[in-house]
Amino acid sequence: MLSPAEIEHYERHGYVVPEYRLPLDTIGAIKADHARLIARHPEFADYCSSLYVHDLCFLNYARDPGILDML
Repeated sequence: MLSPAEIEHYERHGYVVPEYRLPLDTIGAIKADHARLIARHPEFADYCSSLYVHDLCFLNYARDPGILDML
């Protein structure tokens, strides 16, 4: 969820860059899983359209309530 300050910024400027509110261990796990994916598939270093096809752990992140709240 957006904070009151973020909502105010959006109302004034028409955009907001929300502050990430994920636990550091979740961020660390995403970074580690991404690094493992890139090590196996260096062609995805810039873009991969379907992460979960290559590693189902990314599907679990898509279901994470902390990430979903940011959407």
